[in-house]
Amino acid sequence: MSGHSKVWIDLTDIIEWRGHHTGIQRVVYQLASRYSQDPETGYFTFDPRSKKFREASFTSIEQAMAAEKERPSQKAAEYQVNKYKVIAYKVYAKSPLWLKDRVATPKNKDRLRRVYHRAANIRQRPKLAKVSAISAREVSFGAGDTVLVLGKAWDYSPDFMEAMRRKKLRADFKLVQVVYDLIPIFCPHLFGIPLIEPYTKHLFEVCASSDGLLAISQSTKRDVQKFCKEMELAEPPIAVIHLGDDFIEAPTAPPDISGVKSGNFILSVGTLEVRKNRQLIHMAYKEGLLRGIDLPQMVIIGAKGWYNEDVLYQFQFDPQLKDKVHVLHGVNDSELRWLYENCLFTTFPSIYEGWGLPVAESLAYGKFCLTTNVSSMPEIAGDLLEYSSPYDSSQYLDLLVKYLDPATLKNKEEEIAKKYQPTQWGDTFKQAKDFLETKVSGHR
Repeated sequence: MSGHSKVWIDLTDIIEWRGHHTGIQRVVYQLASRYSQDPETGYFTFDPRSKKFREASFTSIEQAMAAEKERPSQKAAEYQVNKYKVIAYKVYAKSPLWLKDRVATPKNKDRLRRVYHRAANIRQRPKLAKVSAISAREVSFGAGDTVLVLGKAWDYSPDFMEAMRRKKLRADFKLVQVVYDLIPIFCPHLFGIPLIEPYTKHLFEVCASSDGLLAISQSTKRDVQKFCKEMELAEPPIAVIHLGDDFIEAPTAPPDISGVKSGNFILSVGTLEVRKNRQLIHMAYKEGLLRGIDLPQMVIIGAKGWYNEDVLYQFQFDPQLKDKVHVLHGVNDSELRWLYENCLFTTFPSIYEGWGLPVAESLAYGKFCLTTNVSSMPEIAGDLLEYSSPYDSSQYLDLLVKYLDPATLKNKEEEIAKKYQPTQWGDTFKQAKDFLETKVSGHR
């Protein structure tokens, strides 16, 4: 950026986060950390109580990340926290529908997530240097500055975009935001009802107020264009950035999973929710039993998300699969790395994605990934992969069986090693920075 203009980056997503970053938190950290090398970068967070934007420090986040690498195992602490979590789930399950609707709002879910992550880390959280993460001083965005919102602002507070719009009217800065997907708008059956209306409203305000948008795939860009057309909004400049898939450096450590050893399992990584379509895995494994096919162990990893209860119940209590399919939560970076390095291959049967990071991560480890032929997944590696319909368990099973052949799998891995070009987070940063400097700074 030229002159004395600054880039202001929103840290609300990660300012109080403890534990390793996943998903959106990872995007925020990777891009914000690279901007920290520029003295003309400022950071801020949104205070939902005062509805003000306050200056923030990136130093405390760097300290937390450094301490996280040295922190010992927290199995005992997590067990204690999870006991109370199970009790809370049981109380929620027995509550009347009217109470569930009032409890399961995006705001309340975000509060509960924050409480849970704080509790899960409190016993062994390292003491950080006394650096105030959030200043009491309100941010003064200036004309010519650029404000970059990388995270899930729809989840902070329903007042975020209105407060940002008012600031922008007064200061005439440039506003750029990352758009991950529009799935709650175009595929509402894959998300919870409490999210659909506020997310639609949020995206309307994002498209109406932003001077530029960063979409994480061509699929997301097409969805944004479709949304603007349907809402009769002027389409802001949109650039597609590819998220980094370079994996986190960590020592390898095998998780304690009965019956699972190197080379005898398929891996599936991603949030446990209806959209990730683990029901396709269940149907394929059942179809395999009917055909007399002995499929390998399946290891599924992910935090719990929207509408996961039915398929988790089936995996847990189906007597034919309960010792064949293993569902894990809270796997650490060392265990995840071991699983990627020692699996036969991976699978990601999602119905719809903004990008599909587990597919790219699998390829970065040199592993074949069986994924689906919808939304953004074919963008990641094109003809380098094979794809199944997310709704055809027979086709999916046939492809699973195909890549259980050692020669076929070896040939594919050699092709991946030769042709796949991983995206580094430095590349993602350059794509975003170039867009801000070449497209947004002169846009009115």
